[in-house]
Amino acid sequence: MFDGSNIEDRIRRTMDIVFPEGMTLHMLADKLYTCTEMTRPLYSGDLTAEAQISNNTMQLVRLPHEWTFGKVEETWKGLFFKRAVKPKESPCAAYYIACIILTNTHTLLYGSEAHTYFSKEHHLAMPSLEEYFAF
Repeated sequence: MFDGSNIEDRIRRTMDIVFPEGMTLHMLADKLYTCTEMTRPLYSGDLTAEAQISNNTMQLVRLPHEWTFGKVEETWKGLFFKRAVKPKESPCAAYYIACIILTNTHTLLYGSEAHTYFSKEHHLAMPSLEEYFAF
């Protein structure tokens, strides 16, 4: 399904617009997915220093995102019931994107546990509402 989705091509086109030249993007994927230049699982086994640094970096980024997805699902419980949203009968992706945008807006206005927890150690700054919606 992922291979036929052309998602990597879409992301590359977006990256050409958004990210400065030379910046790379890696998507953390389960080992079941095809590994590509962009998608890869965490390294395992006997790790080189470079592989260990890469794993540590990916782990630092992954955990706050998992907390954020949890916040989206907790905030918008009604949309995640199987009976409430039916694939092919409802615009599921549009609903989920709207939930993410609204949750991010709420987080920018009121903060979040994830940001409070992770910003202390990693000195992460949230954008302003104007910066968030400028894209």
